[in-house]
This record gives sequence, C-alpha cells and structure tokens, in this order.
Amino acid sequence: MAGQKKGEIVKSCIKGKKYQRTSLIAAKIGQKLIAPMIYKEAMVSYFFGEWFKLFSLPKLTKKSIIIMDNAIFHIINFLKEMQRNMVM
Repeated sequence: MAGQKKGEIVKSCIKGKKYQRTSLIAAKIGQKLIAPMIYKEAMVSYFFGEWFKLFSLPKLTKKSIIIMDNAIFHIINFLKEMQRNMVM
C-alpha cells in the first residue's frame, strides 16, 4: 500500500486479496474485439454462458470458428447445444 514503510503491517478492506481484480472478456474477429465486457468478480460457468449466448454468439457468422482454452468455466456441452439451436 502506498505510504507504508517497508516491513509495516498493512490492513486492507479486501479480505484475502491484496487488490481487487478487474477482468475483461471479449471475442475477437480478425483484429477487432467484439462483445467486450468488464467484470469484477470471478468468472463462473453461468456468467460465461450468458455472455456467450447474449453477446458473442449473435455477432458470429455461419462460417465462424470458435477457439477456446480449457478454462473450467467453458461449459462445452452447453455451448455446443446453444450453437446447434442458433438460427442464423
């Protein structure tokens, strides 16, 4: 924390963390980010699924390829089902 001398105990209002995290989720088409959203809590499957369904999927074309890492909140079966039900 700013203004504290080295070695002093610092008490914070945010329990268990040294800082509050701000994160960004977005999709990318070419060099352009689409559906960017800033959030402050941890990413969970429900939040990711709703973002994907409401903001990302509608902006994709029929010939889009979706690439994701293996993050635990990527609920692949749910995402594949949404994709099959999507009317483009």
